[in-house]
This record gives sequence, structure tokens and C-alpha cells, in this order.
Amino acid sequence: MLFRSAYGQANAALHQPLVWPAGVPMGWNSWAAYAEKINDHRYLGAAAFVRDTLVPQGFGRDKLVYINLDAFWSNLDVVQLADAVATIKSMHGIDGTRFEPGIYWTPFAYWSDDLDAWVEGTGMKYRYRDILLKAPDGSLLPKVDGGRAIDPSHPGTKARTSYFMKQFQQLGFHYLKLDFLSHGALEGAHHDPAIQTGIEAYSEGMQQIVDETGNRMFLSLSIAPLFPSGYGHARRLSCDTKGHISGGDQTTEYMLNSLTYGWWTSKNLYIADPDHVVLGDSADQGARSVTEGRSRLLSAIVSGGMILDSSRLADDPQGQELARAVYDNRNLFAVASEGQAFQPVEGDSGDKAASVFTRKTARGVYIAVFNYDEKQPQTITVPLARIDPGLAAASSIAVIDVATGRTLAPARGTVTIELSPAESKLLKLHREE
Repeated sequence: MLFRSAYGQANAALHQPLVWPAGVPMGWNSWAAYAEKINDHRYLGAAAFVRDTLVPQGFGRDKLVYINLDAFWSNLDVVQLADAVATIKSMHGIDGTRFEPGIYWTPFAYWSDDLDAWVEGTGMKYRYRDILLKAPDGSLLPKVDGGRAIDPSHPGTKARTSYFMKQFQQLGFHYLKLDFLSHGALEGAHHDPAIQTGIEAYSEGMQQIVDETGNRMFLSLSIAPLFPSGYGHARRLSCDTKGHISGGDQTTEYMLNSLTYGWWTSKNLYIADPDHVVLGDSADQGARSVTEGRSRLLSAIVSGGMILDSSRLADDPQGQELARAVYDNRNLFAVASEGQAFQPVEGDSGDKAASVFTRKTARGVYIAVFNYDEKQPQTITVPLARIDPGLAAASSIAVIDVATGRTLAPARGTVTIELSPAESKLLKLHREE
């Protein structure tokens, strides 16, 4: 683990990470909740639920909440979008919590088959067929994930980027999710002959976005190359994580597998973005119980504390009920606000996630323990020597359940945790006085 941490620090020294002055974000995102069915009523309804119900329970960070539109924000017409942004920015919680809007864009992927469409911001100088990445013989590259790659080095692409960056900032957005960025790193015959590789083109395109936003927008990168870093404040650990505890991809275990092997990127390269916390059957793969939802929330906390809910908070009674229960815990929010990623106790989990994660505190250590079996209970015993040799040598260790604040039976040599199906627990351990 020391080697991996040093590796992250060495990369940070080569290319400094972007630092967001407002810290690690917390808020809501439309994707898993509403996807292509998002509209202004659902967007503003979710924001109102967060303001009226969740903020009084402690939801938010440093009295700031982001309310983010994802793909299909174009369902809102120009007037609806401007009005929605203005409404979000006028919102305040009862404790003075502010709200800021966020939006979504894919700078290097084109999703239409209309190749003769004019490129935005170019004054009808370029059509999309002009700015798409070509093969050496001049033919278009095949689609990837349904989208065609845009050449970041083309002057039409650069004009398009400037156009959208100005539009988003003029509208008042403070958060920008940039998706399908790997399209910009594909190999091809770039318009600029000085560009020799896809990564070189990607770096040029991303640097333009960084320059034009000037650290005025939080940049969250998705489906993005890990290296080079320094072009976003946050990067997805794994994409499209939802609310189920296990059972394939898009699950809590799937995301924590990425943390198991990628914890060292946190703060060295980016804020680790654990993707959306999704609650309720009506949302895409939303958590089906309070227990499962709490485990998904804890997985976001141990990844570094970036929390973006994506439940159907505007109009789904089950999602609302689960949100009330899952997010009603100021003790857990306090740990999340420290913005520190946990490390796996054991790092040889193969294609599975580690079940135990830890990080130091001022007086001891936290340990987070997960049961990925949604049907069977589990007993996990952790040797204290694997966590902290100082704890292993102590005659007695105090054990506190962070979520409830209860003091549990003291530990000596090992700590044993009983977990019900799909359950997780966050414990704080320190030497007894």
C-alpha cells in the first residue's frame, strides 16, 4: 500500500490535480432517476424535496448542494432551462444552505447520424462530418458505444467547445459532468499534423476546457482515461453504479472493487467519484431496502465522501421514504465531509471487492465492513494487526458504531462484526483510556 500511495504522489508531482475550493461535492443528479424522461418539473421537484426534507436532516456539505441535470437536459427548451437554473440558484434551505445547478456534456462524442448538421459556434463554417475523427484513408471511424469520435484538434471542435463553455457559464451552471471522454483519446488521423497520438489530442482538448472554465465550474470526468490527470476535479471510479448491493456490474460491490484497486488515485489524481446513490425500485436498479441503501451510501463515504443521490425524489413515494431513512445520519455525513478515501485491508480480492476498508483518524482508525450477500448474514473477523500494529498490541480497544454512536464490546487482538444480508457497518476503533 505504501508503494501504491507513493505511486499516486509521484503522478501528482508530474501533473498537479485540479483543486476545487468548495471541497468534495454533495447533491442530486437526474440520470439514474429519470434518464431520458427528465423534465423541468421533475428536476425542480427533486430539488425541492432535497431542500425541504433532506437538508434539515443534514444533507449537503458546507451549506452547499448541487442539483445536476444529466443527459437529455435538452428536453428542456431554452426558456425552461433558464428558468430552472434561476429557480435552483434562488433556493435556500432553512439553515441557509445554497443550491447550485449542474449540467452534462460530451465534448468528444457525436450522437446523431446527421453528418451535415452545422457545428455549433462555428458560424456555419463547419459541418459535423468535418470535425469527426478520420482513419488514415479519410474514412470515418466506426461508432463506439453509439457515438462517433470528434477530433479534439480540429478548429471546429475548438470553436464548439468555446461556444458550449460560454453558454453553460452564462446560464449560471457551476458543475459540469463531462462524459464519454475516451472518444477524444482514440487513435486516428488528426486534423493537426503535430498531434501524433490520441492521448495528445485528448490532452489538448481537455486543457481548453480547463482554461475556459477557469476553475469556476466543478469538472467531473466520466468514461475518461486515468492518465494524464489534472483535467478534472473528480473522476468516476466506475461508471453507472446504482443501488443494488451485488449481482453484476453497476452495483455497490462493483464500485468497491474499483476502490479496492484504485483508492490511491483519491486526491493524488482526482476526487474519487463513486457515482450515484440510487434508492427505490422506480429508479434504475435502485436500492430495494433501507439496509441496501445505507450500504450504498457507506460505499460512497469510504470512496472519499462525494455523494450524489439519483433517486426519483420528485414523484416516487418509495424513493422518498428510503431517502428519508438512508440520509438521516449526521454522524456518517461528518465522516464523509472529511473527504478521505479508505484503503482495503486486503488487496488481493481478484475480480471481487474487498469486504473491509480502513483509514486512520486522529485517535485511532475507522473500519468499514460490507456484506455483499443480499440473502445470507455474515460474520467477519478482522485481525487488528492487519489494521494497525499499535491496536493489536493494546490490552483493550474501544469499538464505536459510528452510525448509531453506540459503544460496542471492546476488542482484543481481533474485532468481529455481525452483518445481516446486504448490511454494512462503519466502526471507530481506538485504545481505551
